[in-house]
Amino acid sequence: MAWSPVAPALPRRAPPSQAYLPKGAGAARPPAPQSMDRTGDEDRVGGEGFSIQQVLFKVCPLGNPTPCPCIKCVPCCWDVVDADGMAEGMLRRHPAPAALPEKVRGVFWFKTNAAPELLFTLHGAGIDADARELRLTAFGAWEWSLNNTWVGCCELVACGLPSGRLRFQFDETWSFARMPITLCFCIPLPEGIARAVGMWYEMREVAEAAGKGETWERNTYKGTQKSPGSYKFVKVLDGNGRRLPAYDEMLASIEARELVGAWRSTIKTRQQMTKRCSPIGCGCC
Repeated sequence: MAWSPVAPALPRRAPPSQAYLPKGAGAARPPAPQSMDRTGDEDRVGGEGFSIQQVLFKVCPLGNPTPCPCIKCVPCCWDVVDADGMAEGMLRRHPAPAALPEKVRGVFWFKTNAAPELLFTLHGAGIDADARELRLTAFGAWEWSLNNTWVGCCELVACGLPSGRLRFQFDETWSFARMPITLCFCIPLPEGIARAVGMWYEMREVAEAAGKGETWERNTYKGTQKSPGSYKFVKVLDGNGRRLPAYDEMLASIEARELVGAWRSTIKTRQQMTKRCSPIGCGCC
C-alpha cells in the first residue's frame, strides 16, 4: 500500500459549548445580554444611554436603596411593613385626637421630598389648642416612616438620637405654620441660627386646595431664600382612615419607581420602616 502524506480524517468533535448537551438538544444558545433593569428595592436604570438623573440615581446614596442590614441585627428597635400597611397602621396606633382640627388629621405622603421618607401623621403630636401649636417628636414611633434602606436607617439613627422635636405654630385658620426645632426635647434652636444653617421650616396649605388640608407646601429657608429642599406633601388617608385620591397615586409612584426630589435622585421603597416604641430620653427606640 502506497504511503500518503495526508492524515486520515478524524471524527468531528463538538465545540465546547455543545459537548455536554443531551442528544438532540440542538446548538447551545449564547447567553442573553445582561439587562440593567432590576426588580425589588434596588436601583433601576433603563433605556439607552444615561441621563443626568440616571447618573445621579446610580451614584447618589439616596438613589441606591439597598435594604438596610441593621434591620436583621436590631429588629427590636423598629418595624418594617409595606407602605399601605404603614399608612393604616399609623391610624390604628394613633387615633385622631378630638382637639386636632380636621384639616391636619390623617396620614400624609412626602410626595416630592428628596429624603428617604414616605409617610407621617400628626395624630401623636402634643396639642396646645389655645396657642394652636403642635409638638411632634421627629421620627416618632408609627408617626413617621422611612425607606427600608441603609440610607433610611442612617437618617433614622442620626436624626433620632438627638431626640429632636418639631413645633407647628399655626395661624388662626390652620393654613400656615412656622416650624421651629427643639433639640433633646428642651433646647430650642433660635430662628436666626436655624436660618443661617438652612434649617428654618414653614408649611403652607396650597391655595387651590385651600380649606381641605389635602395639599401642603413644606418650605425650607436659608436666610430669606427658599432652598431646593422644599417640597410638597399630600394627604392620602383622612382622619377616619378613608382613602383619598392621592393614595392610589402614591402606590403607583412606588411601583413605577419614580425619581423624586429637586434633583430627581430618590425613589420611595415599598417596604417602610418606623420606630417601634416611643422615645424614652435617648431617642434610640
